Amino acid sequence: MFPTILAQSGARSKLKHPLPGIDLALSTTAQTSDRRVSYCELSRRASNELDLAGVTDEDGYRRAIDMSVIPGKKAPKKSVGLWNLNSDPAEQVDLTESLPVRAAYHEQMIARWLAQQTYLRDQTAITMPSVEMTEELKEQLRALGYLK
Repeated sequence: MFPTILAQSGARSKLKHPLPGIDLALSTTAQTSDRRVSYCELSRRASNELDLAGVTDEDGYRRAIDMSVIPGKKAPKKSVGLWNLNSDPAEQVDLTESLPVRAAYHEQMIARWLAQQTYLRDQTAITMPSVEMTEELKEQLRALGYLK
């Protein structure tokens, strides 16, 4: 998302290394054949009961899997499955059983992506310097409107 937001705002990154990701903004020159793999994760929060992860591949197939670990809490059946978005954009026909190889491959893609996200979060936690919340910093944040 960051490259998209950066591009849409007109800002330029002052980083000395390239940012991961791409600008996802739609343009009039975008071709439907420019499909990419996209991943998503919906984690359990107080405001929702779902804990899902998903992938949409280059062919237009979307796979969503239930990541719930709390006993008795499972995503509704209509929230998980495999769908062909080209022929079923409303995700009405679950193809998990009729396309088991694609479904399993998507599960592997999701597992790999989740492992990468965990690794990147751990690396960021190691390399990000901690900032002490001093009174001076609090005053600066108040002056900017971030704190009351």
